[in-house]
Amino acid sequence: MRRTGHPRARTPRRLSAPRLILALALLPAPGLSAAQPAPEPPAKLKLLTCNVLADEDDADERAPALFKLLEDHDADLLALQEVAPWMLKRLESLEWVRRRYRSTTIDATAPGGLFLVSKWPILRAELKPVFSKQGRGVLMAELNLGAERLAVASVHLESFLDSGLVRVEQLKDAFKLLDGAAHAVLLGDFNFGDGEQPESAALPAAFADCWRALKPADPGFTWNMETNPMARLGAFPNEKSRRLDRVLLRSPAWKPAAASLVGDAPLDGKPRLFPSDHFGLAVELERAAPPQPEPRRPAP
Repeated sequence: MRRTGHPRARTPRRLSAPRLILALALLPAPGLSAAQPAPEPPAKLKLLTCNVLADEDDADERAPALFKLLEDHDADLLALQEVAPWMLKRLESLEWVRRRYRSTTIDATAPGGLFLVSKWPILRAELKPVFSKQGRGVLMAELNLGAERLAVASVHLESFLDSGLVRVEQLKDAFKLLDGAAHAVLLGDFNFGDGEQPESAALPAAFADCWRALKPADPGFTWNMETNPMARLGAFPNEKSRRLDRVLLRSPAWKPAAASLVGDAPLDGKPRLFPSDHFGLAVELERAAPPQPEPRRPAP
């Protein structure tokens, strides 16, 4: 349904759209390959995650504003959800995306519209389907940071309000993909808010919630019904504002240093139109310890 300046009743998009959201980054991977010399270890890492809204409504206005935000933030790792085919086509055409990033290069479609690209070489990637009524999955990539490897998993968990037990099982599958990694990040659209159960109890204590670690008193709503009219249009009945989007970190070498919301202002001259119905989340990590060479792994 086309949205105008006047709110119109419609089926919540999180009820009607998810099964149709299938997309994955299949871009050329410029620069170093896994077989070339390791890059110099970074001192900081910038991560950005955002659910970009699969609906093509207002795409000609939303997409340029969204892409400008992503370009300006210049993240080392970019994880998007709900990248529908129309959005993927536009992303692939952007010069700055092709120039800056390496892709996950999996020859498949990613449930939930998962799109993951990195400035750092991607050594391997894995797409794991999970139990879901909405066809969701987990996209994991192992990045070469020089002396270290960073395992990153992106998720778009089940969206129905009463699907807490399903989200718990999806979380278990996501964390299992990160088992054994010395440095790990889980990020994306978790589709549950702070303190909501049973999902909150399923988050391992070893993983730090970067927003909570830095801003314990700030609710950090990424699904904000009060300030984003697009969230109100896509909400379930009686749904409240919640912090659905997160970056979780487990690492002895990295710690969260900064966090901010992205896309939390309306488009110029259009107070009811935002880049997406979700606000994105940008997190900067800094070193907590000098890089240590990882032990050699046995040949497969």
